[in-house]
Amino acid sequence: GKSFWKKDRGGYAFCVRFIGHKLCYDYNVIWEAKQSGRERRAMEKIYFTIAGTKYHYGQKYFEPKMEVKLVKEPDNEYDKEAIKVELEGLGLVGYVANSPYTVLGESMSAGRLYDRIGDTAKGIVKYVLPQGVLCEVVGNLSDFQG
Repeated sequence: GKSFWKKDRGGYAFCVRFIGHKLCYDYNVIWEAKQSGRERRAMEKIYFTIAGTKYHYGQKYFEPKMEVKLVKEPDNEYDKEAIKVELEGLGLVGYVANSPYTVLGESMSAGRLYDRIGDTAKGIVKYVLPQGVLCEVVGNLSDFQG
């Protein structure tokens, strides 16, 4: 259908015309809903665990406040929701944990995190523990928060 903006009751409405019908949405209501969703997402903290570090460089060099990069790896032959973790200068250092045995505390598994980030995202190391490295997602979240 055809979409257009229409001045309505002192504001604007976004309208769509299709097959003889017109459907309009109050712009202020749309804007408030969008802002409310953004505020909710901004307050939500999302944690993840880095697993598999022993297969790369180990985890002794990880320190709190270090920045890590998350990169989706849809062509991974073992896990279609794999998210690799990289460090500047080293490259691949592990993967976001995707097993109940490797996910620590309130962390999300890679499967739960996959649709909440874009193709890449930024994380910050929170804690370095003997069982793994706990991080928080801090940037590049997609708008989807299912």
